[in-house]
Amino acid sequence: LAIRDVEGEIDFRTTNGAVSLANLAGQVKGSTTNGAVRVVLDGPTWTGPGLDVETRNGAVQLAIPEGYSARLEARTENGRTRVDFPMTVQGRIDRGVEADLGSGGPVIRVGTTNGGIQVTRR
Repeated sequence: LAIRDVEGEIDFRTTNGAVSLANLAGQVKGSTTNGAVRVVLDGPTWTGPGLDVETRNGAVQLAIPEGYSARLEARTENGRTRVDFPMTVQGRIDRGVEADLGSGGPVIRVGTTNGGIQVTRR
């Protein structure tokens, strides 16, 4: 499933297959059971209520522009979380991270049960 360049309310569910999301805005919620999730953010901040996506079995990749402002919440149950740029976090970063990016803002929430999470700058 690939969704890109859309602003509005999006609610998706899929059982098998990867999910790719790019350049979205609004209220975005969704999940896949078996597949990786890749999210590419654009602009200076999220426009709208927020993003909440997860997979049960698969890795999550989140690419964030330099200077982006949002509340980041990333969590895995059985995997590692890796952040490829400096940020201030509270607590441990191995299974998840919660942090304000830039000046904060809407919540960008990503998660997986069985898989790792990688957050990168783009």
